[in-house]
Amino acid sequence: LDLIEQDYDNIRSALAFSNEGDFKLRIAAAIHRFWLIRGYLSEGRAWLQEAVEHGRDIDPIVLSRALNAAGNICSQIGEFDISLRLFLECYEIRVSLEDRAGIAGTLNNIGYAHWLLGDIEQAISYYQRSADVYRAIGKSSELSITLSNIGGIMIAQRQLEAVRAVLLEALTLQRKLGEPVSLGNTLNNLGIYSILIGNLTDAKNYLTEAFDIFGAMNSKNWIVYTVYYIAWLFKTLGNTDSSIRCFAFAVQLQTDTGVKISPKVLEEFEEQLAELREGENQGNFDTCWNNGLCMSELDVVVMLTR
Repeated sequence: LDLIEQDYDNIRSALAFSNEGDFKLRIAAAIHRFWLIRGYLSEGRAWLQEAVEHGRDIDPIVLSRALNAAGNICSQIGEFDISLRLFLECYEIRVSLEDRAGIAGTLNNIGYAHWLLGDIEQAISYYQRSADVYRAIGKSSELSITLSNIGGIMIAQRQLEAVRAVLLEALTLQRKLGEPVSLGNTLNNLGIYSILIGNLTDAKNYLTEAFDIFGAMNSKNWIVYTVYYIAWLFKTLGNTDSSIRCFAFAVQLQTDTGVKISPKVLEEFEEQLAELREGENQGNFDTCWNNGLCMSELDVVVMLTR
């Protein structure tokens, strides 16, 4: 990712001046994780849209990758319906290609799109189908992502007795395979699970590790979620000033990156924030909020080490 960042002006120029649809599609599909992780969401979405529109008559494998990439970008900027449509189109191509690994990945992404749209039953159904295919073909790394997503839904539904085993299976696989984004997301899920069961020491450890992982990747859009969960942790610990500051910092990061988080998760965050507003003197709330808007990632690290 750092190498792409260093050469990004040249890559951008190549995308802008090339008239070859195949070239644009391949490049856009190849670097979409850079756009996702480093927060170039609007620009990535624009390049992928242009590439897909001008590259539908080329290699279906490349087209499926580009459709999947575009769906991933759209899922992060609030275009949830478009994301679902792109994933479904990608799925049809991968079925025609008999690409089992690609089918499983797209089933996972369709499940995620349904989760973002609030259709929990459909999300679970697609996640389970994805997990079944991954287990059948022995794709442990990809399976761990789907397991973590299933765990996220179980947390939202407060199925707390069953979710721990699912998330720990995902965590074990991810620590063995070393995929940082998936590991960070699972640590986030374990952090919020630990808050809900009252194990605040584990919650702090999980969320601190997730924050360190995403910080090392300079992944602003994934850090948004972690900071929201850290704000929730501080609130649960009774440290309202730090909680308000972290909520403000998360809102600022979300504004800066253009990330749109799932409505269900956003609803929970808004409930936590509303409780803070009701319990605090308005002047103190405003002071902490304004301080949070000016915070840096280092300030969060300092808070977590106190």
